[in-house]
This record gives sequence, structure tokens and C-alpha cells, in this order.
Amino acid sequence: MITKRQKQVLDFITNYQKRKGYAPSLGEICKKLKIASISTAHFHISKLINLGYLEKEKNKPRAINITKHEGIVKIPIMGTIAAGHPIEAIEVPDATIAISGREISPTGKHYALRVQGDSMVNEGIFDGDIVIIRKQETADNGQTVVAIIDDNEATLKKIYRENKRIKLQPANQTMLPIYRKEVEIRGIVIKIVRNLEDGTQNNMFPDYKKKKIILGQFYTSDEIADFMVSLATNPLTARVLDSGCGEGVFIKSLLKNGFRNIKGYDIDEKNCEVVRNKFGNEIKVECLDYIKTQKEEKFDLIIGNPPYVHWNNIQENIRIKLQTDNFWKQYSNGEWDLLYAFIIWSIEKLNENGELIYIVPYNWFNSTYGSSLRKYLIDNGQFENICHFGEFKLFKDCYPNNIIFRYRKIKNKKKPLIFVSKFKGRRGRVEDLLNYIKKEFKKIDHTKYESENEDFKIFTTSQFETENLWHLATPTEKEHIDKVERATRGIKLSDYLDVGVGIISGYDKAYTINDNQFNNFSEKERKFIFPFIKAKNCKRYFIENGSYYLFVDEIKTEEELKNYPKIYERLSEYRGKLSKRYMTKNKNWWSWATIRNKRLFERSLDKPKIFVPCMDRSLKARYSYTNEKYFGSGDVLIIINKNGLRENLRYILAWLNSKIINDWYRVKGSHTGHRIRYTQSYVSQIPLRLIDWNSQREVKIYDDILKRAKMIIEEKGNKQLEEEIDNLFKKLI
Repeated sequence: MITKRQKQVLDFITNYQKRKGYAPSLGEICKKLKIASISTAHFHISKLINLGYLEKEKNKPRAINITKHEGIVKIPIMGTIAAGHPIEAIEVPDATIAISGREISPTGKHYALRVQGDSMVNEGIFDGDIVIIRKQETADNGQTVVAIIDDNEATLKKIYRENKRIKLQPANQTMLPIYRKEVEIRGIVIKIVRNLEDGTQNNMFPDYKKKKIILGQFYTSDEIADFMVSLATNPLTARVLDSGCGEGVFIKSLLKNGFRNIKGYDIDEKNCEVVRNKFGNEIKVECLDYIKTQKEEKFDLIIGNPPYVHWNNIQENIRIKLQTDNFWKQYSNGEWDLLYAFIIWSIEKLNENGELIYIVPYNWFNSTYGSSLRKYLIDNGQFENICHFGEFKLFKDCYPNNIIFRYRKIKNKKKPLIFVSKFKGRRGRVEDLLNYIKKEFKKIDHTKYESENEDFKIFTTSQFETENLWHLATPTEKEHIDKVERATRGIKLSDYLDVGVGIISGYDKAYTINDNQFNNFSEKERKFIFPFIKAKNCKRYFIENGSYYLFVDEIKTEEELKNYPKIYERLSEYRGKLSKRYMTKNKNWWSWATIRNKRLFERSLDKPKIFVPCMDRSLKARYSYTNEKYFGSGDVLIIINKNGLRENLRYILAWLNSKIINDWYRVKGSHTGHRIRYTQSYVSQIPLRLIDWNSQREVKIYDDILKRAKMIIEEKGNKQLEEEIDNLFKKLI
């Protein structure tokens, strides 16, 4: 990827060479593009040569040639990878990046990922970089890998095999390693691409940036600060606190809007010095750890952008305080983020009827470890505004999925409706988005309200009543959710069906068997060859194709494995690679890396089953049915019948694929923007509408649904029948 300036240089050289047959001089490049010095032009040309866009013949003047197009390779950018705590694995290409073919191996497959986070800064991998990955399922100790852990979560770390566990090591001394017994590798980093708009070559953060990483600070723009100050309803005489003032962006906006009784805290002395120099005696600023400030100090308005630091990365002295202090230990847990403590401490420091206006990540709304924070917020006040920005990136140096909220500390709550905005897009001008929200909020008069266009949902919602997972639902969505949950009477999918994550080989190449190879194996060897389903095989209602894999985990000794000579020969060819996989020490080299839910798969082999991709951008869910012997790979979930369920699994399939459940899950399921995550825990909680077998009407509807579901599977899709099924389910709820 080249910068805007480098693109201008390349275009000028290309056009010049076409007209005159030779390249321009450095002086001509400087004159045409108004570049200040020859050295800067030389730097841009050197970068273009290194990236493969230009070639230079030695010892010849003006001997710069445009590289032929076949030397440039387009690599798909498959989404985002966390260089911090893990995020969901994404495998949907959303762009490409062009790099020189010289920079990657001519063999093997490659893909690219955008980096989020700062855990790999000491390896020269920074937030916002793009990493080129060579796709492979093994790695040597110390290599930087794309690692999949837990429930399909991806992270970028250095990998090390230790006794009985695997260590995923960040390259940032402020962050702790991740330990797991099993890890799936999806490639190693072979190249880092940085967009150097300023023309510098320094690959390391300056000292202030490193300190910012440690403290979890992400500085707010003027537009965002002005918007947040505009949400305040306090009189201008109110006592105001900026809880982490940084370089003073909120203080600047507060002063501009007429507030004068302002105080700022910041843990960084350099920030405090900057603020003192900017504003002098107009405000008071102290260099203190905010969590250690006095609770008795009260304010009418607290505003800011608290630090985002996951529990493992919180400084040890703060972590100890949160664990041992009588006040904090009733709320904190080992999965907290420092911003949770900032929210609670800010409310403690508010006067009655005081306002808290913060910009924070959204994830604590629907994470189990945020329940103590959610309960505290319910007990101590009420939300008045929530602005959710989804996949839109409010900060250049931080993750998307942020919210701005206004919260009022009040005991005698009247429970007013919350004004909510949800941005549905991924691009736009921050100022335009914020102005639109302000304009739309003025239309709401504290009654039920709902408006939606291509980019926004603007609506009111009721106050949260329990610490259970919170969801921002429009009145229409909430009405639908309530209707579904009433009709299903509290029955969940997991009450009658088992849900499990697929299994991982750790090196697919060794186990994959194509149709031509299948016939090479003897009859007794073929009993170890099974069809597997991957996400790409899942269509709505039916399975398309599938892949054959060797699966010999039940063979316990190498001598026994030799009784199957073709299998032994095949796997021995890859023994070196298989032995390097990251899995528990007690496994044999021919075993699969991660056998999650092994008993579930064994029990399901001869039974009908449903598969669904773990991650999907499709507008409709892709639950897929089969009654054949299939295992599931690591990128799908499997759903099978428990004993005691009378309803046919094809009825369950139709229910899961219905618009009713699709609409329910897109609010209450796991998702980031438009990416829907079908995880074991969330899918297990889907409401299930069982049939009243004493009702002839319901039995008739059931039979009609079952008939249509069977036809859709046989015909490999039928939209008309899907619509008919949706209408039948409407009769049941």
C-alpha cells in the first residue's frame, strides 16, 4: 500500500515516461509536485522501488522504470486482527492491497489483516498497520501468528510451546501473555505495511505515544468533545470535572460553551503541564490517579473519555486496589476493564441529579463480566442518551463499536425513556453524523419514538431493569422480542438440543482427501475417512458438498496405525508439520489438534444434525440440515436433538431460519456491526417454540412447516416456500 504522496510521484513518473521515453530527474519531480527537497523526492522513489512499483538500473542516469503489472500482487484484506485482547475471527474479504510479487513466496496462499491494538509494538506492528499473512497451520517458537482461541476469537501474538500449555506472548512489556492448552494457527506474519503519510521512516512510537498505550488513552477530537458538551443540561455555574483531561480537548469545549468552574485530573504529568500552559488560571488541574481521588469531592457534571485497559494490562498497584479495597472488591472481577472503575467512581463523585457524559466501548452492555457495572448503574440512576456508532471508527487509533452516553445520578427515578441513536454504516464525516443526531434528538418529546433511514436508527427505549445482558432495541424490535419470548414461554434451544463448536485438525493439508485419492485406500481404511462441513458448505436449509478428511484419533499407538499402510504413509509424509502443531502433550502426532465436543460429534454421526457458520455477514441465517455422517470443522456450530424432543429436527431448522428468529437474534444475539456471531453460548439461548400436541391447529401448522422444510432441502432452496414457512410461524406466535 502506498501513501497519497507516493501515488502522486508514481503517476507523474508514469505519465512523463510515456510522453518522453525516459524518467524525470529528481529536480523535475520536486518542481512538478512542489516537494521541498531532493532528499524527500529520493525517499519517495526509494519507497516505490522497495514496494516493487519502480525498478532502477544501476550506474545509469534517469534509469527508473515502471514495474510491469504482473509484478504486482493483489492480496485480499480479510478483516481485522486484534493486537490486544482477542476479537472474533473474521474471514470475509472487504478490500485488497497491492504489493510487489517479490515480497511474498511464489508458493502458498496469502491474505492480509488490519491490526487493532498495541500489543505488538516492540515487533514494529502498530495499530492501523496491515499485516501480510502466509496461510499455514504450523509455526515455530517465536514466530508471530494469527491464533484462534476459545470460541473462534482471533489474536496476533508470538507463539511458544511450553510444558502442557501454549503461550501467546505480546511484544509490549505492559501486557501479559495469554495461555491456552490448545491453539489453532491460521498463518504467520511475513510483512508489515504502514501508511506513512508524513514521509518519515521511524518505525517506533515516540515516548508520549508509548506512555499513551500504557495508560489506555485515546485522545478525542474537537467535534466529539463539542457534541458531548452539547448534551449537558447543567447550568453554566455547575461544578465540572474532566476525569482524564489529556491535552484539554473537553476543557477547551467547556470554556467555549461558557462553563467556568472546571477541574481536570490526569495521571500523566506531561498532559497536566500542557493543560496548564493552554488554559492558565481558568481551570484547576491535578496530576493524580483518578481512582485514588477523594470520593467526598463532588461535581455536578463529569465528562470525558476514560482509559480503555483490560484487566490483565491494568497496572499492578491499581489491580491490587480493585481486588482488596472494601468498596471495589464488591464490583471488580478478573475480566474488568479500567473504564468500568472510572464509570463507577465518577458516579460516586457526582452530586444528586448530576450528569455523567462519557465515550466508551459498547462491549460491556452484553458481556457477562460487565454485570456488576450494569447493576450499579441501574441502582444509582438512569440513562438519558445513548449514541451507538457500530462499525464506524470514531478514533483513528482505537477500535470501532463505541458509544457516547449521558447518565443522571438520581434516587427517585421517574424512569424516562432513553433517547438512542444507532449508526448503521462504516463511513462518513464525524461532524455530519453528530449534527444529524443532535437534529433528530430535538424531534423527540419523551414519548415512544422510532425513525429509520439508510444510515441511522433514532428511537426511544425504556430504562434497563436487570443486570442481564443489555440490548438497544427499537420499539418495534422490542415488541417483536417480547412477543417471541412470551410465545416460547421461557423455553430455550439448549433445553432440548445440544449445541457445540466444531473440531480443528491443526493442519488440514495432511488430512484432506479428494475424490481421486479416496479410491487409493482399502475398505478397512475408508472407515477412518469422514466428510466434514465447513462454513462455506452451509447454505440456507441444506449442505452443499463437503470435504473428506482422515480422522484416526481412536488409534492409540503407532504400531496400530501401521496396520493401515496407506493412512500411515499419507500422514507420515507430513509428520514434521503435524508434530509442530500446538496441542496438549498427551496427544499423538497423527491426532487432530482440538477435539472440542468429541462425544457430541460421536453421538451425532448417525443422526440428523444442523450446522451454522460461526461468523456470517449474510442478511439471513444459514442453518443447514443433513442426516448424513458429517463432522463439523472449527468454523461451524453443530446442533443435534437431545432425548425427549418430539419435534422433528427439520422443524427446528425451519424455526432457526425463520424471519422471526433472524430478527430476534440480530438484536439479542452476538454481533459487531453487520457481522453476526453464532456462538455456542448465544445460540443456546435462542427461544424455542414447541408444539402443543393436544391442539389440532398447531399440529396442522407443524405438519405444513415440516412438509415445506423437507421440500426446500430436497430442492436446495425455494424462496417462496421460505415465505410460506414464515407466515405459518407467525400463526404460532
